[in-house]
Amino acid sequence: MNKNDRQSFDEDGWFNTEDFAEIDSNGFVQILMRRTDRIVSGGENINPVEIENLILQMTEISEVSVVGLPDDIWGQKIVAVLPSSIAHHKVNPDDIKLFLKGKLAQFKMPKDIIVVESIPRTSSGKIKRFELIEMISQSNQPE
Repeated sequence: MNKNDRQSFDEDGWFNTEDFAEIDSNGFVQILMRRTDRIVSGGENINPVEIENLILQMTEISEVSVVGLPDDIWGQKIVAVLPSSIAHHKVNPDDIKLFLKGKLAQFKMPKDIIVVESIPRTSSGKIKRFELIEMISQSNQPE
């Protein structure tokens, strides 16, 4: 973006990065998530990274993505996505939900566990959430 583009900056001159961040007690900025990654389910704002980090504490799981899929009742439903290489190692969706119970508020619990061939990532390793959502949506279309 052009730094002269006034729409990119607020009235105080701050550039909008579209990130949610916090400043810790030592004055360091920690990026919590991209605003576009936020899931809104039942009016609650949910950080998918929080759920991913908890699921990754399971020894059987080394890769997961959490996304919000459109839902007529909740707005978005939370879905955990595993690559098939991990799912084939006998990871039971009920085990994931049991592991998360008591560690997450109920409204943050994944409603579904979906298996895909692989989770799309950028060259730097970040999850391409929009591409993943599109991939899941296309695979669930009636033929």
